[in-house]
Amino acid sequence: ANDPDRQAMGELKISRPLQRIVADISASVEQDGVEIMRSHAVETRNLIVRVGVGFLAFLLISLLLTRSITRPLRRQREEITALANGTTSHPILDADQKNEMGDIARALLQLQQSSREQENLHWAKAQLAEILTEMQGVDSPTDFGDALLSQLCPRIGCVQGLAYIDIDDSGVQHPIGSYGRALNGPAYAPGDGLVGQCARATTPLLVDDPSASVL
Repeated sequence: ANDPDRQAMGELKISRPLQRIVADISASVEQDGVEIMRSHAVETRNLIVRVGVGFLAFLLISLLLTRSITRPLRRQREEITALANGTTSHPILDADQKNEMGDIARALLQLQQSSREQENLHWAKAQLAEILTEMQGVDSPTDFGDALLSQLCPRIGCVQGLAYIDIDDSGVQHPIGSYGRALNGPAYAPGDGLVGQCARATTPLLVDDPSASVL
């Protein structure tokens, strides 16, 4: 009877330390689990924040890229529509850009310039036809000069004008008509003054400063 009691007492003495060890291990495991769950929650929250910030940044970049592409395309569509409608005064933007938009804009500028030249040519032909119609029946050089300037000057916004012609094939330019002033201009030999230079070169000369000191 004493041997079983001693054995039970020995097992009891051994089981109590084991229970404390098991209890300590369980508490440590439980605490580690709580720390792990807390750390996992923090990492999950940080991941959600990073994903949200990244998504917002993606949306912002996409919006900026979309605007940087759609706005020039919208402007160029308006410019093309204006040219198609015959409007050559619409401003062409983005021609200074070093990309495809700039290439399209520069091509539109060339097309606009060509359209303006064609428009000016059609206008000049129409005006010339009207001037020739109004000048039918003119016989003398003086009547021709006066009739020409009276039709031409108002159309181009000129306030004064003199018409010169080589009457006797000598090369000397004689005044034959006037507009807005008296017909008292001198004759010009080839190369003499602007009139003589125009006659010699057979090309027009454009003067930006038509002041008395220049003319």
